[in-house]
Amino acid sequence: MKKLLIILISTVLVMGCSNMKTEKTETEKVEGWPATVELYVINKTDKPIYWKRTAGMDANNVYDTIAVGGTLLSNSNTHNATSFMGKIWPPKSVTKPSPDGGDFAYEYGYWENTMHINNANKGGGPMPGNAKERSANWVYELTWKNDPMSINNTVTITTKAFTPAIDGE
Repeated sequence: MKKLLIILISTVLVMGCSNMKTEKTETEKVEGWPATVELYVINKTDKPIYWKRTAGMDANNVYDTIAVGGTLLSNSNTHNATSFMGKIWPPKSVTKPSPDGGDFAYEYGYWENTMHINNANKGGGPMPGNAKERSANWVYELTWKNDPMSINNTVTITTKAFTPAIDGE
């Protein structure tokens, strides 16, 4: 009797479980907005560049390191403001650098359904145009593929030693 009860219960379980159907459901993929601004950065310095986007592609506060000789597509799909900021280091040839590091910052705003540049590296440096006031002995230079005010662009960053011209020469 005990064996018959076990067989009966086992049969009910097996048949019951085999009749359970699982439906395969597909998760809908949510696409983000397309990029509203893109800056392709080429590091032609002899040290890594530390990079930050305050608004990246579907993420805030995105940090990257651009290796020596490396590149980065710095982009954002925000419909708000974003900044692309880089920390640039003096060339290895400068043994006692002044300043210890340089800053790059482009700030973008979004209005009228498009990105606009709010701040085109104002205050960035040391660069040739502001190195003397900063008592800098090195500079970084930017070479743009298009007009620096273009929303989608490529910039190459280089560094070199800097000696300010003596007044009157």
